[in-house]
Amino acid sequence: RSVYRYIAPDHREAFVALTEKVLRGGSGTLEFELVGLKGTHRWLDTHAVPLRDAEGGASGLLAITRDITERKRAEAALKESERLYRTVIEQATENIFLIDVESRRIVESNATFREALGYSEEELHSMTLYDVVAADRADVDANIRRVLEQGSPSVGERRYIRKDGTLLDVEVSASVILRDGKKTLVAVAHDITERVRAQHMLEERVATLSGIAG
Repeated sequence: RSVYRYIAPDHREAFVALTEKVLRGGSGTLEFELVGLKGTHRWLDTHAVPLRDAEGGASGLLAITRDITERKRAEAALKESERLYRTVIEQATENIFLIDVESRRIVESNATFREALGYSEEELHSMTLYDVVAADRADVDANIRRVLEQGSPSVGERRYIRKDGTLLDVEVSASVILRDGKKTLVAVAHDITERVRAQHMLEERVATLSGIAG
């Protein structure tokens, strides 16, 4: 009972259930949190088995326990980091998507990118970079190699193919991260449609004026 009062309230029911199970002759494992003096917290991983009496009945239990506090803290920090990462990605106004380097498959994307191309998240997960970039495979592969080998974040101006077949002009930068142990490209595509349109209009205007002058 002295140990029980230090077990975090959320884990007490499971602790009691494990104890009763072991005393009935079973065994089990439980991760639970201890709340000590001055609000200190420790996490324990316990594997419990019954202690047998001369008749073979369970007279008590033997618990092998190890401290997993640092692991739990690391897991919590990772979850918080992932939560913040996803919040930033989803709220970003730039087109952001992740590509598995080996397969060239699009493994993640933000809402801005999905809306810009007109695809759902599920549709994009079944597509590769070759399906999105309006260029041949050799050109796409060359850009990926340059990012990997030179660490250059700038890919340059590209055109992406929307679901309706129209083209989106973008300026792309990319960097490499490890995601689930795999090299992954994080691509940020800035929409330059208006800039390209203005440039084309200027070029057409200059060509017209040149024709008149000639």
